Amino acid sequence: MRGRGWRREAGLSLVELVVAMAVFTVLALVLGGVLSQGLSVSREVDLRLDAQDQARFALERMAREIRARKYFLPGELTEDRISFVTVPDPKASIPQRTVTYRLDPAARVIERLADWGREVVATDVVNDLVSHPLFSYYDGQGNEVTPASGRPSATRRVRIQIQIQPRGLRAPYTVATEVELRN
Repeated sequence: MRGRGWRREAGLSLVELVVAMAVFTVLALVLGGVLSQGLSVSREVDLRLDAQDQARFALERMAREIRARKYFLPGELTEDRISFVTVPDPKASIPQRTVTYRLDPAARVIERLADWGREVVATDVVNDLVSHPLFSYYDGQGNEVTPASGRPSATRRVRIQIQIQPRGLRAPYTVATEVELRN
């Protein structure tokens, strides 16, 4: 022990050290939360962009084939399915083919079925066929044609609407297009 002239030695006291650690911990938690939030938003943006790219690619492909089809198959125009016969192209050695696009809600995919096999066109599809049918059909005056009517010849316009929601995305991404038929 020292006598009366006890002087304070250089350094930090235990109380000062505990306070400094508490302040540092609070700052680290705040910065960690901000970084975590930023990474979460970045992941959601990436998921939304991927969903957007996938939906647009699927829409463009379906629209191009539907627009260039030879004729629809009777009874195959429904809210979740469309079937048609393609126009053959002898110059490119492409024969006439039957093509079907259909929604498989259990697998959450849109499939393209053709003479040579099955191909997945879009994944994570969450269309509710009551409020968001994959396919809607319209006549020349813009009136909706009931697919069950079995009148594919009355169809002059097809509306395609895709809702994609990858796991981790809070709300589905919806994209739609309307295809004016050439004949």
